[in-house]
Amino acid sequence: DQKRFDEFKFNFDITDLIKNRLKNLTSKTTIFILATAAVIGIEFTVDLLFKVLTLISEENTYSFEDMIDSIDKGRSIQIVKENTLKEKGTYIFVHDVVVQTLQENVDKTMRNNIHLLCAKSLEEDPEADLKYLYAITYHYNNTDQWDKRLVYNKFSYEKAISQFSTNEAGNYLKNIIDYYIENDSLDKESIKLVIK
Repeated sequence: DQKRFDEFKFNFDITDLIKNRLKNLTSKTTIFILATAAVIGIEFTVDLLFKVLTLISEENTYSFEDMIDSIDKGRSIQIVKENTLKEKGTYIFVHDVVVQTLQENVDKTMRNNIHLLCAKSLEEDPEADLKYLYAITYHYNNTDQWDKRLVYNKFSYEKAISQFSTNEAGNYLKNIIDYYIENDSLDKESIKLVIK
């Protein structure tokens, strides 16, 4: 019981620490830009973030400098760091609590729109199937684009099976089954996929 209490206390302390750091963000622009990055995911690239910011801002409200300043502010309060193991311009939030807390600044409709823009932007890459398949699937799974969700979950399921990633494959299969149940369209072909 003491160990469970200590783990709970540690998680509570981390949450408070992160929320206190986030209170240092006072600029609405910085909050929105970092919240948009959080919707993209725990890891994001400046290229994708700037493309999404440009697409969601009809008046091009957010400049490249605004984005860099916001990321630098996040780095200064230690909620974002550069992921030096990936290509230059790749950043990562330091904890899931940061991502969750920042996402609370974006309403559901805007989150849906950001995910849709991310998926479409990643699809434009000629090597999307190789490089971004799981990311595209993740973003479509957070939209109301049911047909795209089904297509990409099937692709991701097949890729995960081929890589012997059974847990990952199981998640994609669950999404496929949910699609068929939601759309009341379970047929022989879908059942074959489930049994496979």
